[in-house]
Amino acid sequence: MSLDCEQNHMITDSLKIAVQLASVNRSQWWPAEKIRHRQEQLLVDTLRYAIERVPYYRNLGIDGNQITSATDLNRFPVLTKSNLQDNQAGMLAEGFDLNTCKTSTTSGSTGEPTTSAFDGDTWLLSKYTLKIRRLLAYGVGIGKRVLLVSEMHPEEIAATSGIFGTGVLFGQRYVSIHEPVSEGLHVMRSFHPHALYAFPSYLAELLEHCEQHGETLPGLGVIFTSSEVLGEGLRHRLMDTFSADICDVYGNTEFKEVAWQCRSGRYHINFESTWVETIDDGDDEFGTVLLTTLVNRAMPLIRYRVGDRVRIGAGVCDCGRSGPWLAAVSGREVDMLLLADGRKLSPYLLTSLIELDPGIRRYQIVQDSLSDLNVRYISPAEGAVNEGQREQSLTGVLGDSMQIRFERVPDLPRTARGKQKVFIRDFEPDT
Repeated sequence: MSLDCEQNHMITDSLKIAVQLASVNRSQWWPAEKIRHRQEQLLVDTLRYAIERVPYYRNLGIDGNQITSATDLNRFPVLTKSNLQDNQAGMLAEGFDLNTCKTSTTSGSTGEPTTSAFDGDTWLLSKYTLKIRRLLAYGVGIGKRVLLVSEMHPEEIAATSGIFGTGVLFGQRYVSIHEPVSEGLHVMRSFHPHALYAFPSYLAELLEHCEQHGETLPGLGVIFTSSEVLGEGLRHRLMDTFSADICDVYGNTEFKEVAWQCRSGRYHINFESTWVETIDDGDDEFGTVLLTTLVNRAMPLIRYRVGDRVRIGAGVCDCGRSGPWLAAVSGREVDMLLLADGRKLSPYLLTSLIELDPGIRRYQIVQDSLSDLNVRYISPAEGAVNEGQREQSLTGVLGDSMQIRFERVPDLPRTARGKQKVFIRDFEPDT
């Protein structure tokens, strides 16, 4: 592609983003009834389109003329990652070529890597426009400086000549999560960002570094976290240290950004792009989330089971938004604690208890069997953590049949994509 052609594409895409942004900035303040009506309209259109244009859904034998309301979504089966893997070609709508679509591939952290395709307008909306709306909601206006802690390795960042999207409208810098946090701190001090994007575990490591070396951190307007569950203990430490707003973002590779936290703490669903439902199949207050696109015409995923558990709230938020929101995100169903009595519990029932001990800086819960649980943690000094008290509090949740150990370690491992899991179930139950 010639330079002139590339510039023309960038101008065209920027204009599309501007039009989309004007639209979603208005729609976020619509009354609940108008939002519900618009969502249902988009949902019906998507379901009919999928039946007509997507081989996988056409083969289900559903009559598109009978799709008239949101309740007809139940006619469609739950779509799993395995279904997407096994039917890659059949999931692509007629008229689209995977080689020319925008695509995203998961890291395979669940053991089931997938590739999803997006049409051009949906890519701009999901990857850029909705993110810009969130930035603006936190006072990060056009031209402000944004620092992103990236999953890319340093050499990949160095080889990237430019990253289109919000970088056109904001001053962006990248640091690698694979570099020492001291490098990120150096960039923060020289770049003076208004906003910072990072995994919670990276931020915890950054705080730990500054505490150990007696260094101070520059102030920030807002910190955006994603990809890992943000514990309340770390949230408050970040707020106190940076004097910043904290906004956690919930999303995934197949749909991009799904929901984001306002200052009142609720995760507002990007209802312009995604329909969210849950099925109650666990032993707690959370349901397994199913996502349906309302806009993607290249690969319209319907009732897609991403593997997360959430709780959906209702009512107008204190921030004034009336759209659907998530009250809490509990993590992946594949990583549930399994107990000997058959119960399945979210590991995040334990995190608030662990974080009560101020001596614990970072930690990882590892379940080795139905009766063995190991909490690996980083602490500034030997004996700074009351392990006996923490064991007693966890026993109150898990019962006496679970042997709980606390182990002080020098470091915690990251995945190839830079994530640091809060919970690992290191065995498969007998079936």
